Amino acid sequence: MLACLLTALLGPIVTTASPAAAAGEAWSFTPPSALAGQTITASGTGWDPDPYTGPVYLFLPGIDPNPSNAWMSADVSADGTWSIEVTVPSYQAGQYRFFACQICSFIDSPGPPNAETYLNVLAVFTPAVSQALPNTSVPVTGSGWSPNEAVSLYTSIGTLGQPDSLVGTVMPISDGTFDNAAAFTVPGIPAGKYVFVACQGCTYGSEALTVDVPFVVTTVPNDTLQTLAVAPAKQAVGEDVSVSGTGWSLTDGDVSVYADIADLGAGLDPLATTTVLSGGEINTTVTVPDRGVDSLTLYACQVCGDSDLEARATLTIAERSVPVPILEVQPTSGAPDDQLQATGTGWLDGPVTLVIRRSAGVGRVDLATATAVDGVFEQELAVPDMDPGQAEIVACQLCSGADRIEDIVAFTVLSPQIDNPVIALDRRSVEPKARITVSGADWAPDDGEVTVLIGPAGDEEPTDVWFRVQPAEDGTFTEEVEAPDRDNGQYKVVACQRCDESEHPVATAPLAINGGLDLLLVVGGAGGGLALLLAALLGVMLLRRPGRVAASPEPSPPPTPTARPDVRLVMDDDLQVGWQDASDRPAGFKLPGIDIVARLDPAPLADNVEVLR
Repeated sequence: MLACLLTALLGPIVTTASPAAAAGEAWSFTPPSALAGQTITASGTGWDPDPYTGPVYLFLPGIDPNPSNAWMSADVSADGTWSIEVTVPSYQAGQYRFFACQICSFIDSPGPPNAETYLNVLAVFTPAVSQALPNTSVPVTGSGWSPNEAVSLYTSIGTLGQPDSLVGTVMPISDGTFDNAAAFTVPGIPAGKYVFVACQGCTYGSEALTVDVPFVVTTVPNDTLQTLAVAPAKQAVGEDVSVSGTGWSLTDGDVSVYADIADLGAGLDPLATTTVLSGGEINTTVTVPDRGVDSLTLYACQVCGDSDLEARATLTIAERSVPVPILEVQPTSGAPDDQLQATGTGWLDGPVTLVIRRSAGVGRVDLATATAVDGVFEQELAVPDMDPGQAEIVACQLCSGADRIEDIVAFTVLSPQIDNPVIALDRRSVEPKARITVSGADWAPDDGEVTVLIGPAGDEEPTDVWFRVQPAEDGTFTEEVEAPDRDNGQYKVVACQRCDESEHPVATAPLAINGGLDLLLVVGGAGGGLALLLAALLGVMLLRRPGRVAASPEPSPPPTPTARPDVRLVMDDDLQVGWQDASDRPAGFKLPGIDIVARLDPAPLADNVEVLR
């Protein structure tokens, strides 16, 4: 059936007997599909450049490849290429095979080089106008159609073959074109943009020969003048006005609205661009620009600069009422990165610039741009990284113009809040080079390493670096390190971040370093009294091994002891030594530091001393 249809519509696809192309030579049309009468390019590669071989001859479909019958010819360049312009023959729409050869003297079997290519000839259906009122007769021209069947015009591709969507029919003449009487009548359908479809074999669906025909059914006569109106006709700079118009073309694109026709010539952007509605109307909104004049002549156009589709309207500039803007900021002081809330009332609708500065023209830092709606805005701000001191937050509109609108709020920039980290040692007393665990918490992981320094307890700011450590994401660290090799004594451990800054996080802890004196405690004496030598006291203060007590000289035989309460020699965390009666010790009481108990009896010293820690 398809073969019959194509034969009926297009006639046969005509070819001529030809041998297979020799290896290398080829040619084609650019573009490969074209309208009858259209000028296109034929070009080839891989052909023999030898002058004795001769030019390349092109033959129309169905023509014997004899040079005397050639359609066109082209000389071959030294690189084996050639190119010429050709005019598409007035064929019916369809695909055609063309032949080319160099040695073409043999009618039935030309020798190489030779090659063939294809060209798609398109059908044409062109209305005389692109838009018209319903019931208007529109002339058409066309080509590439079969003279054996009428061309039907439907309102859309989806309605082919449906009688109620048929716009009209046109009968081609013998060469596939239309005569001067060819026309169709615009149907009485709603105004709008349509894509009509002209076809032959319309009921064969995708196998039908079809051509899209864009067309606008309009309510606006072609000779209608365009209009432009502005409301209100008097408005202040920065305010909006409505722009409307009638009689605009539905086929010539959008309408551009300029503040003045001179803007078009100067290459300035239009105030607005709007789409034409189905009835030829336009409706848009523009903001009155500040041109320093008392009035503007708005200019609207389609195909601006290349058509007479244009209109003008006068807009009088009114004096702008100056609002009384108010800016509020809460709180009115804060350190860098603190969050603030800015609110405003009485502003022009549109952007509001917010900045902080030391004073007018000094130390300005942009904060944000808020948008006022109905004169009101709310905006979150963050205090920038500024030195502490007095400043002011400014909100403004038309900030660089003579009509600047602003309000100012005094603000105090506070010093950055310093963190309160901690450092802890697992022991308060340690031998030189012994292992000790140092831990920390509440350090800022993004402030770099924690530097741990050590120096004598009396130093206000130790400078000797013990070690450095990077805190974890939760602000903690734990390091097992070697105690410094220092003389016996009391030391201050200082940890800091950003240590070279005037204000920085810092934490301290005490540490005692002792080098090996043992405790010497003597129990005994006349009358059973307790004799404590000064050396014992010094031993307690410099104690290095709390669980060990040095042996004492053999005591002289004491008299019969009298029952006495336990006596405790106490060393607390600050290494303060004192006595405590056991009877004064509450149940469950536990002193920090070292607690030494001596019993008053004649037993050997090692049995008389108990270390409670």
